Amino acid sequence: MAAHARDLPSPPGWPLVGQLPAFARDPLGTLTAASRVHGDRVHARLGSVDLVLLSHPADIEWALVKLKGKTRKDRVTQRLRGLLGDGLLTAEGPPWRRHRRLAAPSFQRSHIQSYADIFVSATRSWVEQLPGRSRRDVHQDFTAVTLEIVVRALFGTDEAPDAAAVGGLVDVFSHELAVEMFTPRWMLPTRIPTPGRRRMQ
Repeated sequence: MAAHARDLPSPPGWPLVGQLPAFARDPLGTLTAASRVHGDRVHARLGSVDLVLLSHPADIEWALVKLKGKTRKDRVTQRLRGLLGDGLLTAEGPPWRRHRRLAAPSFQRSHIQSYADIFVSATRSWVEQLPGRSRRDVHQDFTAVTLEIVVRALFGTDEAPDAAAVGGLVDVFSHELAVEMFTPRWMLPTRIPTPGRRRMQ
C-alpha cells in the first residue's frame, strides 16, 4: 500500500520528515491546500508514516464501506487507546462492534431530528441573549453553546455546568491531543508520563 501511495501526487516536503513540519503547524490547512493543488488523491509523508488523503466521495465510500473489515486503526489512533480508553474511536473488531450496537439507537432518524431541534433551540437562545457589544470571543461563545447542546442531547437536562471551566479543560485536552497526534511525541510509548500527558489525565 505504501508503494502505491507514493505513486500519487504529493506536496513538496523535507528530507526524512516529508510534510510533517507543515502538518504539525496546521493539519487542516495543510491537507486542504494539498487537496486543492494536487487533486482528490494525495500522498503525504509524515516522518515514517505514509498518509493518503482521499477527497472524492466515491473514494471515501470505497475506504469506509467497501473495505469494511479489511482495515485497521492507524498507529496514532492505536496509541491513543492508552489515553482515551477502548471506545468507538479507538476500538477494533468485536469491542468496536459491541460499542457500535450500543450507540446505534442514537443515530436513528427520530433521534437525529430531536438533536437538530436541540441545536436550533440552543443556538436561538444564545443569539437572543447576546449583548450589543461589537466584539465577541467566539471561541468562548461556541464552547458554551456546544456544551449546552451536548448536555441537553446526551443527558436530557438544561442544567449545563460552568461553561468557562469546562471549556478551559477541553482546551487543554484538545491542545495536548493535537501535540500527541501531530508532533514527534506520538513516537514515545504511551507509558512514558510526559508533562503533557499528565495534563491530559
